[in-house]
Amino acid sequence: ELRGADLPHRASDALIGVGLVLGFSALYLWLRPLGQAVAQTVGEQRVARALVEAYGTDSLSFFALRRDKSYLFSPSRHAFLAYRVVAGTALVSGDPVGDENEFDALLEELHRVARAHGWRVAVVGASAEQLERYRALGMRAIPIGEEAVLRPAEFSLEGRPIRKVRQSVSRLTKAGYRLRVVAAAAADPALRAELDAVSAAWRGKAPERGFSMAIDDLYVEGTVFAVAEDEAGRVDGFLHLAPSPAGGGWSLSTMRRRPQTPNGLTEFLIAETLAWGREQGVSEVSLNFCAFTDLLSRERAVTPLRRIGRRALLAADGVFQLERLYSFSRKFFPEWRTRYICVERLADLPAVGLAYLHVEQLLVPPGPWARKRGRSGTPATK
Repeated sequence: ELRGADLPHRASDALIGVGLVLGFSALYLWLRPLGQAVAQTVGEQRVARALVEAYGTDSLSFFALRRDKSYLFSPSRHAFLAYRVVAGTALVSGDPVGDENEFDALLEELHRVARAHGWRVAVVGASAEQLERYRALGMRAIPIGEEAVLRPAEFSLEGRPIRKVRQSVSRLTKAGYRLRVVAAAAADPALRAELDAVSAAWRGKAPERGFSMAIDDLYVEGTVFAVAEDEAGRVDGFLHLAPSPAGGGWSLSTMRRRPQTPNGLTEFLIAETLAWGREQGVSEVSLNFCAFTDLLSRERAVTPLRRIGRRALLAADGVFQLERLYSFSRKFFPEWRTRYICVERLADLPAVGLAYLHVEQLLVPPGPWARKRGRSGTPATK
């Protein structure tokens, strides 16, 4: 039974709940109709794939081949960039790929097309090496986080600081787990069924995620699986790796396991994959992208504003899991590579941020509006 004094509080709670639902629905409806349809011809896909294979040295190059991106080519078709338009914002996914001599003209053409359509432009996941090109166009570069990069030739499980990873690897090895690396194109129907089962069990009802740092097809040619099998041969977890063909490295696209597997299986997968990479002469493995590391790092959150930002991110960690990903990645003592978002005006940041959350599927409408799940994907932070 409700007392009279409780009614205002209950009514206030109800109004807040209704307001949140209506606000979320309005935000989704605001984003949805302004999205530009994605169109890729077979010919464009072939040209883009050839350019990635010939020039793709960056750890994000392969992810330009996702099917939810449009392509803009230089006149000679020796360079291209991948983008998607959401809510009047053209989000460019990483740096252009191809002959660097054509990058400046390609970016100028992007701005011309954007002005003709009334779009704002943002580059997500830009590398430090290309910042001067964006600045020459009047764009502002803002650090959005750091990419954790591991070098197989230098990685070691020796020493006290990495003992927890070493203990996990030892425990899983003693339990009978082993690693098998399989090219995605060579995965037979039985293995595909197991991989799909692991993926479905791990994701549950979560939407497919990824835009700039994941590939949207588990079985696309050129990718590989690093599979963890138990002593009975059952697949209990896997890493899905995309190549940087011209750079000799690999980028983690998807990391999944069965929910009931022993603790430390992911650490086992990563350490054993690095051992495989060392044998294969792999130059680097891009492990994860960790957003807002300047705020998440206790050592770097030294100003009052940064401390407030850190508390806010920790409070939202149940949804975005940024701090968990950052803590997990630090276990391996990676090299940290800064990534940037480049915008035309600082005032564009709120709209660009919403559009980016939308394409990464971190801003997903509830209930009947939710997108149907596919069969691959990874968190926005890769």
